[in-house]
Amino acid sequence: PLSRPSAPPCRPVSHVVFLKTHKTGGSSVVNVLSRYGESRQLRFALPHRYQFGYPSPFRAERVRGFGPGARFDILCHHMRFDLRQVQRVMPNDSFYFSIVRDPGTLGESAFSYFRAAAPAFRNSPSLDAFLASPSRFFRPGLRGNHYARNLQWFDFGLPQPARPADIPAILAALERVFPLVLLAESFDESLVLLRHRLCWPWESVDLFPHNSRGETRAVSPEQREKLRAWNSLDWALYSHFNRSF
Repeated sequence: PLSRPSAPPCRPVSHVVFLKTHKTGGSSVVNVLSRYGESRQLRFALPHRYQFGYPSPFRAERVRGFGPGARFDILCHHMRFDLRQVQRVMPNDSFYFSIVRDPGTLGESAFSYFRAAAPAFRNSPSLDAFLASPSRFFRPGLRGNHYARNLQWFDFGLPQPARPADIPAILAALERVFPLVLLAESFDESLVLLRHRLCWPWESVDLFPHNSRGETRAVSPEQREKLRAWNSLDWALYSHFNRSF
């Protein structure tokens, strides 16, 4: 039988920054990174507590053990991304990637999961009531309300665009930082892409059922469109990386 042509050799990437966004399947990616890193004695940048001061922007000082001469290989916890602060912690050759999800379904998950944390959700009797008049319940700047609108845009630490015409330039700049952004809806394919980009062995990204809320309800087409409209920045973000996937 003919043997498969061998792929050109590549060097496994051992310096990795994964921005774990909320309600996108990021926990499964962290599982992959943790298994690989622990099997090779790589050092993880870990927070002093549960998270890196989220929802405040990431700061290097929040990393346990950060200081002169400190060396870290993998950063993969929840944070509100700040490139300059991350660069203080991670090596210059680090590979940056993340994962995004269609806000038309993420919005339903966020409404259920962050109901207690987000006043905009807590004060609304149902998702349909919220979507009928989001501005009735949503107050920008109120603690916890970042969960209620454009959550992925917030997690990436992106600036609020002054006008819609500014969005493409913001996303183009983001893509220069994150050369790979996975899609939650194409999770298995995303892991294959990730494996190729990191030059890791196949067994390091063995496919397995990733975390999902078992009771997730189907989102109606009308709800999906309203969620995309309300989370318009997240929809622009998702659409941008969906086109380039």
